[in-house]
Amino acid sequence: MHTKLNTIIIDDDDISIKSLTTLLAFYNNVNVLNTFNSFSSAWQYIKENYENIDVLFLDIILTNENGVAIGKKIKEHYPQINLVFCTSDPSFALDAYDTEPVDYITKPIDAVRLQDTIERLNHIVDHNVPILKSENVKIGIKVQNVINMIPVNEIVSINKSLRKVRINLTDNTSFTTNETMQELYDKLHNFGFITITRSSLIPISRIEKIEYDRIKQNYKVLLSNNEEITGISKRRLTNVKEDLAYFNWII
Repeated sequence: MHTKLNTIIIDDDDISIKSLTTLLAFYNNVNVLNTFNSFSSAWQYIKENYENIDVLFLDIILTNENGVAIGKKIKEHYPQINLVFCTSDPSFALDAYDTEPVDYITKPIDAVRLQDTIERLNHIVDHNVPILKSENVKIGIKVQNVINMIPVNEIVSINKSLRKVRINLTDNTSFTTNETMQELYDKLHNFGFITITRSSLIPISRIEKIEYDRIKQNYKVLLSNNEEITGISKRRLTNVKEDLAYFNWII
């Protein structure tokens, strides 16, 4: 049995609200808490009830309001609320991407398409694994006979070459450790670190983009420090997507 999805809807079109509410009524675990015609009328409700809100279905084109800006504000204050954008204009999809929505549905909403969205929401809420905050957290990493305490949020990447494991930091310094990749993975996984290749471990917060190399016919990951991790096969990319989904990232 799936976890209850407590939901609110913001749309300035009453017909759209009624249509979506009717479709959602077919799902036993979806509970529509409230509906609103504007964000200004919904904001106070969200502030008072955010702990009980799992999902927000949000129209992007609202009268005198910008749905993308609203989505960014919601994520800034209440990142645990899952956003689903609904609109008749798909051209806004790219603008909305920065808000990390669970899904983007065009109107009129198709029942089969909505089912995909609900299944995705169920997976996220049922398997909700929050990334532990790495601010002000240090982990011990062995360097020969010394254990160095390293701030987690200063680790950009961890790479293995031959038998050496190197830790790269935000200040462009690095050092080698006698710990294995598996030992470091076990320590860092809950802080949002994933294995990109057998020899690369990175925090997902550092991922800027994933590119396909047509010449080599494989993928590469670009990090925020301009580091590139290359040689990612299509099969390995599938594993990366699964690892990202573990932390509710969808690509």
